[in-house]
Amino acid sequence: LLSTSFVLFGAFYTFFLHAVKMSVLLEYEVKSKHLEQQLKDTYKDMDTLQSFAFTDALTEVHNRRYGMEQLERLVKAHIPFCLCYLDIDHLKYVNDVFGHNEGDQYILSVVKKLSLAFRKSDFLSRMGGDEFMVLMPETSYRQALTIAETAYREVRRLPFIYHPSISYGIYEAGGSEEISIPEI
Repeated sequence: LLSTSFVLFGAFYTFFLHAVKMSVLLEYEVKSKHLEQQLKDTYKDMDTLQSFAFTDALTEVHNRRYGMEQLERLVKAHIPFCLCYLDIDHLKYVNDVFGHNEGDQYILSVVKKLSLAFRKSDFLSRMGGDEFMVLMPETSYRQALTIAETAYREVRRLPFIYHPSISYGIYEAGGSEEISIPEI
């Protein structure tokens, strides 16, 4: 009887320890899933913050910081590229005569045309005001000129009474030449 009691006690004790361990494991699993969700939320928040940090508020294209970082990346990696610097013509006139809301609409309309004219592989960045930079990796000067001319023609077709247009310049950089980039 005593030995049966010890065996039953041992079995009960083993079952009890197993139940406690399972309970602890379930608790850890719940905590793990909660931490995993928190981590996912944190990554989502980081992506959102990074998007805000690299996106121009008005145009929703890349901002100066992002453009300069991409330029630095291309230079450091010795990737050949063309840089197209664009300026929206007559923005001050539009702001002075028609108001800043119309000036914003002018900018947004031009950016829409630029976004369509340049390729998905190009980096369009608003440098400030009416100035934009487009980085075109692995692009020759002739290709960049053709794309910029298309963008120019598309902007000229905008239906505003103040004759929308852009001015632009293109610089071709080979992958091996030394280029210094000013601090942001």
